[in-house]
Amino acid sequence: MSYPDLSFVLSSIFGWQSGDWAHSIKTYGVILSLAMLCSIAIFKQSINQVLTADRICSNRHKAIYQSDNFVWDIFVVLVVSGAIGAKLLALAEVPDLLKKDLFGALFSASGFAAYGALIGGIGGLLLFCLWKKISFIFVADTIMPAALFGFGFGRLGCHISGDGDWGIPVTGFGEIAYDFSRPPDWFNWWPSWLWSSDYSHNIAQQGEAIPGCVGLYCAQLPTPVLVTSLWEMMILVIAAGLMFLLLRKSRKVGVVLSLSLLIFGIERFFIEFFRVNIQYELFVFSLSQAQYIAILLVLTGLTLLAARMIPTGR
Repeated sequence: MSYPDLSFVLSSIFGWQSGDWAHSIKTYGVILSLAMLCSIAIFKQSINQVLTADRICSNRHKAIYQSDNFVWDIFVVLVVSGAIGAKLLALAEVPDLLKKDLFGALFSASGFAAYGALIGGIGGLLLFCLWKKISFIFVADTIMPAALFGFGFGRLGCHISGDGDWGIPVTGFGEIAYDFSRPPDWFNWWPSWLWSSDYSHNIAQQGEAIPGCVGLYCAQLPTPVLVTSLWEMMILVIAAGLMFLLLRKSRKVGVVLSLSLLIFGIERFFIEFFRVNIQYELFVFSLSQAQYIAILLVLTGLTLLAARMIPTGR
């Protein structure tokens, strides 16, 4: 089941009946806000770890990183550049929308691509570091645990609200027949709610009508689908914890960034095989947009790791 707004949370979990005001509070927005606040806290802790470890020797750079405005400056840059990147990459998959309604497509509250946010955020951070004349690799290294957590926790919002970011149906027919209605035998301990869902009452309002349902969000998928957004959430949140610990122990700048890019790329590349997506032909490959970007992220991460890029920002 999905919980598109606060009224569904209050009625389904607590049995409380709420007024119209609760319909205006969307669960995706609440979870995304929590993800941002938690990411800011993680970033602050990451900076403290780096300062405590005395990895910054320049007094000028120490002053910048210790500045009260530094974290919030980074936050604003990432939110703005990430939102622009997310919107542009999402529209790249549906160019017809630009032809039909350019203004509506650009300024719609829906239609954002997670990878676009990552790419846009990296681009914005690079420009910010060039402007401040500080090491991009160093700052990116420090922010990656927060980025992994933010992306992961944001995926929880996709799942709970039922925004359409879900996996393939558990059963397939015709030329591509398969049956994922339950986990493999060796994985039978896995909870059913972490495997598939029909996303009843999804905020995307996709599927068939729910019998007897009256009001908003009365749709459910005719066939349950894999809950890939939950899988991504678990992978990225665990990875965020590991990178946070590595940041404390590693003395080599660039290692956390490299490994984080590898994690972002590898997990998304394989998750895409179980998601509904558009395939693009390139040479002998037929992959989704996200998978091609994932390959570039993996190659970038491997290159950084192999080159042992360790600018210290001094």
